[in-house]
Amino acid sequence: MLQMILEHRHPRIGDFGTRRWYYDRLAKLNKARLIAKKNPHRAGYEVTPLGEGLLTLRRAESVRWNFQALDALDETVPSEERDKIMETLVPDEGSKKATAFKS
Repeated sequence: MLQMILEHRHPRIGDFGTRRWYYDRLAKLNKARLIAKKNPHRAGYEVTPLGEGLLTLRRAESVRWNFQALDALDETVPSEERDKIMETLVPDEGSKKATAFKS
């Protein structure tokens, strides 16, 4: 649900089974300060900076093994080859910028 809100896709009740599950999930995210209402008088939520940080950590965790494979490459691998490997293993531009991988 957090990812859906970040991508400006309004989550629907049907996506989560029942109304209770939907509103329970919204309440938990709101209580944890991961989301906040855009406008108190209208429907709609936005991800808080804390929520964005959590999503960034989750994305980084999902590509952790890819980063470890990049770290295992030694200097004997040509830089062009390392760039190709990096393109394959780390498709996200934000993650590429965050790496300290030297070409």
